[in-house]
Amino acid sequence: MTHSPFWGERRDEFLKYSAAFASLSAHWRASWGRWVLLWGSPPDVRKVPPASADAFKAVAQKAVTQLPPGGSDEEAWQTWLDYMRTAGKCEPQGSQIMVTEEEWNAGVKDGKPLVEVRRELGPSADGQREPYRWIQDQRLSRVFEASASFCEELSARELVLVRGANERSKESRRERMRREAVLKLLSSVRSAAESELRKQAANAIARDLPRDRDRAAQVLWPTLSKYASMLFDTAAEKRLEKLGPRASVEKYLRWLESDCVPAVVDDACAPILGQFHRTVEHVSDILGTDHGAEEIERTKRALAGLLTEVMSSPHTEDLANRLTAHLNAEIGRWQVKAIQLASVASPEKDGSRQSKSPERTANDSQFQVRKLNTDLITKWMKTEGYTSTELASRLRVSGRAVSSMRRNGKYHGEPAITKLANLMERDADDLYLA
Repeated sequence: MTHSPFWGERRDEFLKYSAAFASLSAHWRASWGRWVLLWGSPPDVRKVPPASADAFKAVAQKAVTQLPPGGSDEEAWQTWLDYMRTAGKCEPQGSQIMVTEEEWNAGVKDGKPLVEVRRELGPSADGQREPYRWIQDQRLSRVFEASASFCEELSARELVLVRGANERSKESRRERMRREAVLKLLSSVRSAAESELRKQAANAIARDLPRDRDRAAQVLWPTLSKYASMLFDTAAEKRLEKLGPRASVEKYLRWLESDCVPAVVDDACAPILGQFHRTVEHVSDILGTDHGAEEIERTKRALAGLLTEVMSSPHTEDLANRLTAHLNAEIGRWQVKAIQLASVASPEKDGSRQSKSPERTANDSQFQVRKLNTDLITKWMKTEGYTSTELASRLRVSGRAVSSMRRNGKYHGEPAITKLANLMERDADDLYLA
């Protein structure tokens, strides 16, 4: 994963105009929910030179293309300034403005201008105007210079994410391989499942038209949990079929909990590329105009709110926790199926198990016929840096057993092969020659 030069280029563009247009500032009118550009500082405010406003809007138009959507194309500069305000780059100005609970719930909390809300609600009696929230005008001085600094911050944040991703790719190589192995089991159904998820999510949002991001997350939960459950069940079934009757129920359950559930949750909730983020983007893009324009815009603001939180989102974190709990609750059902499959392979006779163990010993003639792929085992040990002594300690078997497996001897037994296969993240059959 490499670091993009995008934010560095936008920083340089903003800086190019910072000296010539140093007097350009931006002011957030909280009651109106709008930004205005001013030249100079109150009370010495003059008419904004058109060239300064045009230059700022042109660079801001480019900048917002790498941020989650939050406004229309022609108001891209408003979106850019909103991101800076949300990031705490502005300073308060003037007195605080009181907002009642009714006004807050009527749309102010979703970004609807207070003046519009009050016009719709009509006059209220003085006794009913109890303060519930406060809003305040804000000011961003030297807007070109401030925007350049914000681009620098975004560039640094992206670099940290890139380095973190690269570091995680090194530190969690085995975990990543396990997740990829789970997703490989789902390759035949995942594309269709994603398509169905987007379709159902779009229909759910269109029906409900959520007023805020909390409600939007609630509306999306049933479709996303259904998607995750389908993937989990498919992976669990395919894994059980691949292991067959000889599968260890304990190891199968451990795989479900430590490999399958995290892989499915990560597929749903990962930043940027996760299904939750991609589905929200899709729904926002295709949301139609069958309803009133105001309702559509309110819902799009709610969806945009979810997208702006993508790198550190309480909604995404809560969703990941809920999905993990939801899928863990499904493990018991697959435990029953695994036990039933094992009981078919090892039927009881006259009230006791058959005398021969389902696990073959080293003296079993069928076992002796099967030859291990010693080249595969030796190559893996070399790649992972294991000596025979270290591998024996890791597998909790004798050094003699490890040497036997490396030389196709007769002193290891199938339990040792199973342990080695689990460590290699392979099926035991993969360790044998065809």
